[in-house]
Amino acid sequence: MDKLIVIPVYNEEKKISELLYSIRHFSDAYILAINDGSTDNSPKILEKLADEILTHDTRLGYGQSLIDGFRYAIQNKHEYVITIDADGQHDPRMIPIFFSEIPTFDMITGSRYHPLSPIITLMSKIPYNINLEIIKFLKTNLCLEITDAFCGFRAYKVSSLFRLCLTITDYAFPLQMWVQIVKHKLIFKEIPIPLIVYNYGESHPRIPMLPKNVITYYKRIILEEMKKQGLVQYLQKMPCL
Repeated sequence: MDKLIVIPVYNEEKKISELLYSIRHFSDAYILAINDGSTDNSPKILEKLADEILTHDTRLGYGQSLIDGFRYAIQNKHEYVITIDADGQHDPRMIPIFFSEIPTFDMITGSRYHPLSPIITLMSKIPYNINLEIIKFLKTNLCLEITDAFCGFRAYKVSSLFRLCLTITDYAFPLQMWVQIVKHKLIFKEIPIPLIVYNYGESHPRIPMLPKNVITYYKRIILEEMKKQGLVQYLQKMPCL
């Protein structure tokens, strides 16, 4: 059981069966579903198709689901873990590629906006523009060269997760992780994945604020984590080349 797949789930009864069957077809990894307080039939579907379920009685957030999945991976001594969203926006056919790449890196992250990413359907301009703005901010403040800041389709070397202290429970979770990846000089690689867009399920963030306010919130999370990790003064002395 050296390989683990973690799936955060919130009200995805329309998508989760297809996803789980597809994962089974392309991988024999152990499947852990995190039921984040679903109120639809997702829990019943997971009981039949997942290897194990961790349940939040109420919705605690996407980030908390991943934190719990990482804790499980560490406690159960898995060697590698893949995270994949439950809403169908990630192609399980990529799972073997992620597992084949991860032994030589600390993290493999998918990119929906990589120049080589095939476009299945064009993404709504609002999440794309938010992602683009945050990518620019990460490059300016962390010298981080990436093309997708928020992709949930990733592989991790579990031994590398010990170095991270992740506490953000909402969709800003990846931003805290990026800061800590830079802090600990973890080695990562982006790989192009298909950009698949459809009518979003409930697990996808329905932005409760205006896009400008969302961007302001995300930038604040990055800067606060940089201060916490002691990166602000360091990066001021080491400007991006």
